[in-house]
Amino acid sequence: MACGTPVIGRPSGAIPEVVRDGVTGFVTDDLAGAIGRLGEISRADCRRDFEQRFTLERMVREHAAVYEKLVGE
Repeated sequence: MACGTPVIGRPSGAIPEVVRDGVTGFVTDDLAGAIGRLGEISRADCRRDFEQRFTLERMVREHAAVYEKLVGE
């Protein structure tokens, strides 16, 4: 997604948390069928979503919050 490439993945692991189905790619068990639908996904939207959701500052802030919660600070 960082380079504007839509992602296709199965609905397991972190894929449903990372891929916005129909926006940045497809979360589906029908991987072959999703390939034929890639034209529906805007590469610019993929990049924009990445820039909003996966900035270094946001990732550090959210990871730090989890660690602080775990240690009770």
